[in-house]
Amino acid sequence: MSENFDKYGRSAFSFADGMLKVTIPLEFEREEIINRVNKEKVKNNLTDNQKHVYEYMSSNIVSNLQEVADATGLSLGGVKKICSKLQEHGLLERKGSKRDGMWVTK
Repeated sequence: MSENFDKYGRSAFSFADGMLKVTIPLEFEREEIINRVNKEKVKNNLTDNQKHVYEYMSSNIVSNLQEVADATGLSLGGVKKICSKLQEHGLLERKGSKRDGMWVTK
């Protein structure tokens, strides 16, 4: 018991209703939390153009790359490169075929 007290401190122990409650913090983080933190880090490191494309595609779900290029003022080739980078970072995914598919932001 004294080892636990030394390791976790007084805040790990509470006494209520005649019962001793011990709260031991876990040494690992859940995968969902890690993924969310990593996604936020990736988003913070995007270039301005990548952010514009990502934001436009997030708010305009059924848009093709030419529409994205027109809306952001970038070339079609530039948008394609940005989409490729966003896919590498795990922020963008292609659902369906090249002709009839759609882009999905994560």
